[in-house]
Amino acid sequence: ALAQSGPNTIAAQYGTGTYVSTNKGAQWTSVAFPSVYPTALAAEGATVIAGTSNDGVFYSTNMGQSWSPTALRNIHVEALALRDSIYLAGTSGAGVNGGGLYRSTDSGLHWSQSYPRHAQWALALEDSDAFAATDVGILRSTDVGASWSPTSVTDQWVSSIFRSASIVVAGCGSGVYVSTD
Repeated sequence: ALAQSGPNTIAAQYGTGTYVSTNKGAQWTSVAFPSVYPTALAAEGATVIAGTSNDGVFYSTNMGQSWSPTALRNIHVEALALRDSIYLAGTSGAGVNGGGLYRSTDSGLHWSQSYPRHAQWALALEDSDAFAATDVGILRSTDVGASWSPTSVTDQWVSSIFRSASIVVAGCGSGVYVSTD
């Protein structure tokens, strides 16, 4: 997993390691992470959130130098996104909290399930628009993940999604979808 924060800082996970670069990837520093299996990253400023295989979501406010658990625990996290104090987590599996989309509006202190079913493989968030790549298509939110609606891409296993300005690109088993609206 990779997460970029600004033009120079990148956080990455590889295997059981978590790394940070502050010079566009020219040099990397290993940072200690409290879970053995990190699975997803998102970053904004000095804040990094990390999903794990079954331990839920952790956060750091100093680019990974120290970590604390959020209240979303005992769940497999596949995807993360953040904006200000709003965290979004896409989950899969049958952990204590079950699969689906979760949202926190207070930097991870409290979470609510905003979409209760299907595995979530990737998230894209820009401004108030969010998109979720799921095992049954693409979901869209216009309120930073508080509520979700299906898009025209349904009955597809969507594994990746990216948004930049008014363009959304999604990759799935049958090909690549591009939307400009």
